Amino acid sequence: MARSDNCRAILPARIIPPGVTIAAELRARGWTQHDLAALMHRPVRTIRELIQGEREITERDARWLADVFGTSVEFWVNLEANYREHLAQRGERDGG
Repeated sequence: MARSDNCRAILPARIIPPGVTIAAELRARGWTQHDLAALMHRPVRTIRELIQGEREITERDARWLADVFGTSVEFWVNLEANYREHLAQRGERDGG
């Protein structure tokens, strides 16, 4: 079915911030933010900021997260990019 030019793109009602995924991984492993900070060789403040969405996941962070959690770098990079794109689109839609 062809999409009409005057149809708006459908945006998901909710996208999970990357920090929620990090926090869920910590809970699943019984780890604290301090544990993750030690494993990633990063300050606890950085981990807290990642979890709270105050800091974007960089390529470096994605490499460390992939190593620690046994995922791919692309998983974290894409999660962050999709989240930031969603925020930008929501801002445009809401007039912000």
